[in-house]
Amino acid sequence: MSLTILLRATDGIVMAADSRVTEGYTLQGPKTKDDSVKFIQLNSDIGIMTHGLYDIGTKGINALKDKLDGKSCQNLSWAELTGNAENIFKDVNNEWSIKNPDVQRRNRDTGFILGGFDRQEESFKVYSFESPEFAPKLITGSFFIAGQWHIARFLITKLNSKKTSTDSLKNLAAILLIATAEVDKTVGGPVRLASITESKGFQWVNDDEMEKIKDFNVSFCKYFQGLLQESLSAN
Repeated sequence: MSLTILLRATDGIVMAADSRVTEGYTLQGPKTKDDSVKFIQLNSDIGIMTHGLYDIGTKGINALKDKLDGKSCQNLSWAELTGNAENIFKDVNNEWSIKNPDVQRRNRDTGFILGGFDRQEESFKVYSFESPEFAPKLITGSFFIAGQWHIARFLITKLNSKKTSTDSLKNLAAILLIATAEVDKTVGGPVRLASITESKGFQWVNDDEMEKIKDFNVSFCKYFQGLLQESLSAN
């Protein structure tokens, strides 16, 4: 499975995804690998993430990237971008289903999250695409999470603030991913994390910043546990 997260900040958006792929189950739990790439940069202002069936997802995001790298697609509008994405995701999905006729599919078993800054309209935009239609759905809320979302959704309703910067939300995204991975073994592995702002565009979190984020997460957990213990003892 997977966990993909998009958070809206006062100055932009934050996107994050884990890297775990589940390859079946044993009596000891899921068989997993932590070498997948579910989140890539499309251009200087836009990122794309996938969740669900990884073979379809990874081929879909890379096919869209290849399309955007073509000379004829350098200045696509967001309407053209989402239209291209919808067609590509449909084609990849249908091709996979034809090659795997014995796999029983479910609606919304594969999806994509497209997020970035529209410099023509000077606004941040987020779209979700889900199987089997992959029709682009404009997301206007303060967050969008997909995959193994249950723990992350609970925490985000308690911890998120609509008046928060991308720097703060990078810490929150890491907390959501790490907390989920500690409970759900189908989520885990190295995290890919990025922010998108009007002034700087798409920026990956580098290794040094990721280490600081991990340190913050450890400190936050200790602080949170302390507050919880004090609250329980007071009663």
